[in-house]
Amino acid sequence: MVLAPLQFFCLFLLEQAVVASALSGTSPPLILPRANNINITSVTTQDNGCPLGSISSSISPDGTALTFGFDQFKVYYGPGYTPADKTKQCAIAMTVSYRSGYSFELLGATYHGPAQLDSGMTGTVSSSYVLTPASDALARTQVNNTGPFTGIYTKSDTLATSSRILAPCQGSPVQLQINTRVSLISRNAPVSGGFDDEAPFSLGVHQLHLGWSRCEG
Repeated sequence: MVLAPLQFFCLFLLEQAVVASALSGTSPPLILPRANNINITSVTTQDNGCPLGSISSSISPDGTALTFGFDQFKVYYGPGYTPADKTKQCAIAMTVSYRSGYSFELLGATYHGPAQLDSGMTGTVSSSYVLTPASDALARTQVNNTGPFTGIYTKSDTLATSSRILAPCQGSPVQLQINTRVSLISRNAPVSGGFDDEAPFSLGVHQLHLGWSRCEG
């Protein structure tokens, strides 16, 4: 069964209380511009994890979360599959505009999706982020899911304060590049990791958490 991004959003929102609790210990108090002053003005994608028409994106009303939904970000392992089926990637380039006098930083990410992992199998989701013109440095998040497990996973990774990227204060549009990789490995062979032609590991939702502050001066 293939779930559309909107269906994954619905499943994802059911678990947001847990995610919010996990992040609350590291996030600063929120200082927000008006919601209607935060906009995604363009989004482009490429690579085999997010072919044309298989991804959706949105920003939360308060501007604290960028959410991406995927239909085809699935990896396979076992007889009948090639080594290339064990890894998929998605490169997202987007333009974000926001109100002058405010700035945001990347706090961390939450990943959500279905998994059918046999014992000895590990599904990994990792992302790197570059914010231009703020910095050429990379910020990275990563989660691991280890079998045996069958169900829907929701896992978060919080960036250390020293790793967070701060957007400029002038309010000009910034370019955010997100490169995400989904991979599957197994200590045991041969295994399928799934059943009924379902992928053993998928990424359905990637949510990037943002923290806002007023600029000094």
